Amino acid sequence: MLGLQVKAKHTKNSIIIQKSGLTSTCWKAKNCILSGLGKLIPPLAGADYLRDNLASSVCGIKYGLNGEIVVNGITYNQPMPANPTLKNLDIAQIITYVGNTWGNEIGLIETEQIVEILENCEGQD
Repeated sequence: MLGLQVKAKHTKNSIIIQKSGLTSTCWKAKNCILSGLGKLIPPLAGADYLRDNLASSVCGIKYGLNGEIVVNGITYNQPMPANPTLKNLDIAQIITYVGNTWGNEIGLIETEQIVEILENCEGQD
């Protein structure tokens, strides 16, 4: 199980991100983060899915994900569990952190964007 706590401090010209509690074995292994885990876990590094499917990524974090996704040209079809207790700010911080590390450059994602996206998620409970 992944225990992830991310805190972001927004300043006028930068984002200061602090991460802690990365407890999954996979997260401790730099190679797993960069390249994923075979066809089971997609990579976070340079993840075109996150960049090109921001709304689906946000909805997937909150409500889970079932079905195929394609990340960097590879098809993955493993369920991702829902995280219904995450607050909108938590999701904004996670997306901002992952979206701006390991070769990703999506910029700052505001809580207001998360609220708007979550209001339009398909299949939400």
